[in-house]
Amino acid sequence: MLMGGYHIAVVGATGAAGTELLRVLERRSFPVASLRPIGSARSAGKSVQFCGDSIQVEKLDAASFEKIDIAFFSAGGEVSRSHVPIACQADAIAIDKSSAFRMDPHVPLVIPEINAEDVRLHRGIIANPNCTTTVMLMALYPLHKIFRAHRVFAATYQAVSGSGSRGVEELTRQTSAFAKATADRPPSATAADSATVFPHPIAFNLLPHVDSFLESGYTKEEVKMQDETRKIMHLPELRVSATCVRVPIYRAHSVAVTAEFERPVSIEQAREVLSKAPGLELVDEPQRNHYPMPLNVAGKDNCEVGRVRLDCALENELQLSRIDRLLEVVKGTLLLYGAYSVFDVALPCQENDGCSRRIFVKAGEQPKSIQSRHDDICDHDRRIELPRNGYCFKAVAGGFHFVAPCGHNLAQAYPRSLLIIDYQHFRLSHH
Repeated sequence: MLMGGYHIAVVGATGAAGTELLRVLERRSFPVASLRPIGSARSAGKSVQFCGDSIQVEKLDAASFEKIDIAFFSAGGEVSRSHVPIACQADAIAIDKSSAFRMDPHVPLVIPEINAEDVRLHRGIIANPNCTTTVMLMALYPLHKIFRAHRVFAATYQAVSGSGSRGVEELTRQTSAFAKATADRPPSATAADSATVFPHPIAFNLLPHVDSFLESGYTKEEVKMQDETRKIMHLPELRVSATCVRVPIYRAHSVAVTAEFERPVSIEQAREVLSKAPGLELVDEPQRNHYPMPLNVAGKDNCEVGRVRLDCALENELQLSRIDRLLEVVKGTLLLYGAYSVFDVALPCQENDGCSRRIFVKAGEQPKSIQSRHDDICDHDRRIELPRNGYCFKAVAGGFHFVAPCGHNLAQAYPRSLLIIDYQHFRLSHH
């Protein structure tokens, strides 16, 4: 055993997540003075391997956290809700993998590469995010820091390991049972009825169903991705729409993410940001068949991102509704869309709300100021300069910004022309 360091307890030490946690602690040479593997009554008495030692698993009870510095919980929400408070009462810091405390306003939800400083706010409990949220934000957050994310769409491809050891075992069992099946000879009814962990057979199949469905039509897993992303990024208004799919692979989740940013971005800029992001590897040489794949990242600590490309499917749609540039980021994929060529926008006069004028600005123009006279309704001359607090226009490669005066609700007055980014920042939308 290692000498010095922390006294560690791992609740759920024999499960899929607990087993992987022990491997990570050992691989990273985490300073462990003593290890206490803890499990259910069924697991008690078994042994786990750690740093060359075989350590017996103890049964979880009220005395499990005496003289423990850090208690890792990876045994599900019910166990966490009942025993995390006990660990805290024993003066242990509880690091919880379940969803039990993630959205508690007093519990920091932390990805170390993104918001490690939030750990300082803990009151005895630190929550781990959902696995797919973590994968998505490893690529999205570095880009957000530079370009400011506004809206996100995600599609996940989640391995069976997300359902624990039983999910892995079910895929193995079904794959063996389906081994003789072909396109002309489907698996037998007996094999199809072998689904116990998942609602349908997972072998040679895809299930657009991760966690339970809500009245909205989304699943709990999909809602988690929005709620947790908002909390981690400190963006309570960020919109995230996800579709989560279970796929027949053992390990390593993948996520395709389309994100709309407030600031213009190029593929070259995005690649540079992603290549320097902590915990992330840019794998983006499609001509040589180099791109992220689950087989290459299973068992590794870092995520991979790649498939950077211009998008061609939404060019026409951009003329109708898109503003600025859109970026699709993946633990896997990055797409850059084009933008308008000409804007035709009606704007109100600051002195007279009943007055409006039309301005035509070509994308790519970068005027230091715009000076024009209103129509006959109003004779106000206004010189608009950046970055003053009045009506500011800034033409950029993919669109232009419009900053409204504080308290002036232009989105309500002109709902077809303006899209709110935040309380004072607006983007112009073709109407």
